[in-house]
Amino acid sequence: MNYFDIMNAFAAIDFGVILGSSDGTILDMNETAKKFLDLTEVPKGEKIEKIAPFLGEEAEEAGVWNPIFGRYFKRCPVPKTVSLPPQTRLFVFRDASVDFKFRLLTNTLDHMNDAVTIWDQDG
Repeated sequence: MNYFDIMNAFAAIDFGVILGSSDGTILDMNETAKKFLDLTEVPKGEKIEKIAPFLGEEAEEAGVWNPIFGRYFKRCPVPKTVSLPPQTRLFVFRDASVDFKFRLLTNTLDHMNDAVTIWDQDG
């Protein structure tokens, strides 16, 4: 499967995908990646670390990245069956907001002995 088909397949299930060159510049990205990163166009030639610094970590070790209040992203493993152009690599990421908020809430509640009220930006 080529990278363009993978980008479209991942966009259909709301995963962002960026195609980067070996020197770390952005070559292409799917619509979901643009939406997640609040971009209107693909910033071709920009460094990935400038646009999405969390993608510098390996997927298995990646934490969550919080670019704005209430929004969290996590890097994901890339399928091994992808056919890529020479000297490129794919970066896959997803919205991890619900996961992060769940971990935050359960961690907080696990450390509380008294009643607690937790509010978010929506009240």
